Amino acid sequence: MIQKPLNKNEQLFQDLYHAIRNGEIPNGARLATELELANRYGCSRITVRSSLRQLEELKLIRRVRGNGTYVNTEGIRFSSRRNIAVVASEVHAETTETDPYFSQLMMGLFRHGNMLDFSANFIVLAEDEKNFIDSFERQSIDISDYDGLVFAKQLSAAEIAALEGQRRNFVALQPPAGEEEISYISIDNFNGAYMGARHLLERGRRDIVFLHGNLDERINREKVDGFLAALDEFGCVSPLRRRHYEMIPYQEESGAMVIRRLLEEDQKFDGLLIHGDWATFGAVSVLREYGIRIPEDVALVMYDDYIGVQRMLKLAITAVRQPFTEQIRCALQFLLRRLDRPDSPRTIQLIQPMLMIRETT
Repeated sequence: MIQKPLNKNEQLFQDLYHAIRNGEIPNGARLATELELANRYGCSRITVRSSLRQLEELKLIRRVRGNGTYVNTEGIRFSSRRNIAVVASEVHAETTETDPYFSQLMMGLFRHGNMLDFSANFIVLAEDEKNFIDSFERQSIDISDYDGLVFAKQLSAAEIAALEGQRRNFVALQPPAGEEEISYISIDNFNGAYMGARHLLERGRRDIVFLHGNLDERINREKVDGFLAALDEFGCVSPLRRRHYEMIPYQEESGAMVIRRLLEEDQKFDGLLIHGDWATFGAVSVLREYGIRIPEDVALVMYDDYIGVQRMLKLAITAVRQPFTEQIRCALQFLLRRLDRPDSPRTIQLIQPMLMIRETT
């Protein structure tokens, strides 16, 4: 159950998903046509196809060319024995299309709900809500309804204390804000930024700028540490060669503003490592506005690998790919083991990102 409405693609997907799971649309039933669904949800047929494709990947529907789309749940076993929720913070990106990170979280959750036999739920926290405690109260969510929780956010000391005080089973997808000991399955952000920066350095770039998210988040501090470690290896110790700036990764203007300021101040750089899809779009747009060529004048690495921005820019961008699908799979498997064996020790697992080398370097 989605506790807060998402965009039209996500809303359509979860409505159909739960209608099929709950038997409201029985096995063998024919779904409404793409046009009928588009009219009902006030969205495009492209959005409808995206939702149907996700349901097809979960083997909940089958599409018969020229004859329609049918529910295909025969042999799929559903159970409410365990009630698992992923809790994620809302992001206001530059587009109404599905946020790539949200999409991967949702697909991983629902796919493994089918495979591992649990009831899948997705809870969204408002962007301005600092902790899940206030959000759950506002949304009238009873945390005791859930056997286990996966937090796709940085947990504070107060949040951890609340969870442990109620003896909740949970795992996070980020390390905690402080030094509390919790189980988390995270991307190795230090190594991700390190490999991205090192790749630029190996290409002969020595004036590299790193644009990253808010340093209040530990994962972003880890990225900066990895970036600086790569510079240390190549002897880039001058402050002018250790430049990194905070910005909002999912806002085009945020990335554009930093790059425009550097250019107006005549600060030279020959390499960029940028966290976030829309920040990368904004930065590249400004470089093009100033007639700066990629990669001849400035080599570019994006942290993460979002194909939508690359298509819009018509640019194959070298990227640090974060394996979110593997991350959510490992987190769910850990949580289910913990439900079977509550005395299991705390676990910390780091999943390695991959460097995808393309034309921008």
